[in-house]
Amino acid sequence: MKFKSSVAPSVGVVLVFVAAVSFAQDVKTDYNRTANFSQHKRYSSGKVQTNDQLPGGRIRAEANHAIAAKDWSLIPSRVDADVSVNEATQNQQTLDWFDNGFGGGRRWEGFAGELEGADTNVDIYKALFVDDLFYSKTERFIGPSSSSDTPSNRADMLAHSRAAAQTTTTTTSLLTPVLPVAHPCPRFNAGSVAHNPPALFSSNGVLQVKFSYQHRFDKDGNELLCFMTPDGMEDPTLHVKPGDHLVITVTNNTPSTPAFMPPLKPPNCGNPQPTKSSINIHYHGTNTSPTCHQDNVIKTVINSGETFQYNVAFPSDEPSGLYWYHPHIHMLAEHGVQGGATGAIIVDGIEGQQPAVSGLRERVFVVRDQPVPGNPTPIGNIPSFDLTLNYIPITSPTDPNSNNFVPPVLRMQPGAVEFWRVANSTADVILDLQYVFDGVPQTIQLVAVDGVPVNSQDGTEPGSLIDVTHFTLPTASRVEFTVSAPPSSVQLAQLITMGINSGPLSIYNNPQRPLATVQLSSEEEDDGNGRKVGTFSAMSTTQKRFAGLGSAPVTAKRTLFFDEIPPTQFFMAVQGKPKHVFDPNAPPDIVATQGTVEEWTVENHTGENHGFHIHQVHFLVESQNNFEINGSEQAPADNGQYLDTIQVPFWDQNPNHPFPSVTLRIDFRGNDIGDFVFHCHILSHEDLGMMNIVRVQTTGEDLHNKASRH
Repeated sequence: MKFKSSVAPSVGVVLVFVAAVSFAQDVKTDYNRTANFSQHKRYSSGKVQTNDQLPGGRIRAEANHAIAAKDWSLIPSRVDADVSVNEATQNQQTLDWFDNGFGGGRRWEGFAGELEGADTNVDIYKALFVDDLFYSKTERFIGPSSSSDTPSNRADMLAHSRAAAQTTTTTTSLLTPVLPVAHPCPRFNAGSVAHNPPALFSSNGVLQVKFSYQHRFDKDGNELLCFMTPDGMEDPTLHVKPGDHLVITVTNNTPSTPAFMPPLKPPNCGNPQPTKSSINIHYHGTNTSPTCHQDNVIKTVINSGETFQYNVAFPSDEPSGLYWYHPHIHMLAEHGVQGGATGAIIVDGIEGQQPAVSGLRERVFVVRDQPVPGNPTPIGNIPSFDLTLNYIPITSPTDPNSNNFVPPVLRMQPGAVEFWRVANSTADVILDLQYVFDGVPQTIQLVAVDGVPVNSQDGTEPGSLIDVTHFTLPTASRVEFTVSAPPSSVQLAQLITMGINSGPLSIYNNPQRPLATVQLSSEEEDDGNGRKVGTFSAMSTTQKRFAGLGSAPVTAKRTLFFDEIPPTQFFMAVQGKPKHVFDPNAPPDIVATQGTVEEWTVENHTGENHGFHIHQVHFLVESQNNFEINGSEQAPADNGQYLDTIQVPFWDQNPNHPFPSVTLRIDFRGNDIGDFVFHCHILSHEDLGMMNIVRVQTTGEDLHNKASRH
């Protein structure tokens, strides 16, 4: 490969870039092959990374100055890895520096465009060049390493690179383990007063969190699971802003257990062998990268005793709203979520997209499920699973004809208007929320669904609120709305979930039950419940991530469907492909191209409800089809909104009735390149195989793959 004569960057850049290109030639002809950097790292990892920080921010700043001056001698003579939090933030944005050009110069595409062989994968060159620049050059500053040195995993610096996503990596011994916390996974008594979860907030563009993943058993023998911070917070709400980095260092401090499935084939992100105590973290609903060390769930495995670091980059146009995090190891997802290892993520700034919530008191409600003590037969008012609200159990009756539920208590000031943010963080329970005064449904005003303010992406700003008297919330979905305190004349004010018709073949019983009882109180609370939304100052103009999706040209139409052979085989199938249960080592059933929009119709061929969820992106709900003829109602307010999870109700088994379905516009116009999953978010179904893989590739990869097939 040769450079065209028009390329004239600095000599130092050319030499290192040519070295990277030379090394890349072996992988250039096969984009699905792993670019194995483990043989390419020759630096002393122990000198590069200490104190849980990435290689020094001073290197980045001074290298930028050196390249601009075309003088490599200006590179610092040592690596100072003991950096501050602010400098660590700069470190984690190193790749953004490369994306934006050298010292204000050309971007990577500018260099690649002047290379002969236009089908070159720019990301592979970028990854190799960053590796050579920061580590071969670092070797020059700190001395060569021995062959026995363990390479440091720096895939977080390559988070936007598909090459980095395909790199085989392991958890690193260089990270300081997060020690176990005494008395983990605390729980409250039934009937307690509900408070907001503890919260952590980003600063200067980064939120750094340390988690110890722990467990204990309650008095009923149920295993409780949780992410604990060193100072004793359990599953705190994580507050970030658009463009922030969420850096989580997590140690799996649960006991070691045997393997339960075959090893994961390379490329891996962490340990290749899942065990019954393995974990990872999914950042549900966030439009973040599926690469290693970000929101990769297919190949990320953290086993007992291992420490792993995430560096999740939130896009600058991420809508402000409610998201959440939870473990996502296939075949263990239900257990992890029902154990309680879940928490909320809030992208702050919603007042800039919807001024109606400016200054309102904010309530964060995380609804979870857990086994019913004694495992009674679920019938009548005895549910298949008990619910909890912010870890306060909502005990259910032992008599199927009794209505003796014991919910938490919410205290509101008379006349108050509040902003409630509700996450259905259950594994298996569909909710249908309703706010009732003495049994009479009240109007609530929808502000956001699945993290996206309603009517915010197109049309006149701000988007109009949506009035509803109930809202269907599938497992994993979120809704944010305003409510008013009940008048003093009301005897019983409650937030409830209405009963759910699970379908003729479902094993789940979900009766109507209260989630909380509202009590008026004149006392101002200062325990976290008094936290308020920010004050509106100006409309946000940068958070229209999905703008124009409804009018964008559709490049492909696909039909997907839920199917099952109970009790053990569940399928998330793609029409035209053989049905199969999920296999993390299998190739994707769908290959899409970055920058495109596809229309998917998702059908339910079974006699029970399913919830369709796709990682990394959102979709525009175009229609809900054939619901009524099969005995279901369309979810109010879903049509025309941008969701990441939607209910597809049961087929009534009448062969003369069409399958219920939803028609969705899937948005692949973002930078989410790589392999990720779509599945039923009733996690017992997902664990039994109802999941599949989509690969989003760049236009260059698509053209290359098409050419290679001819």
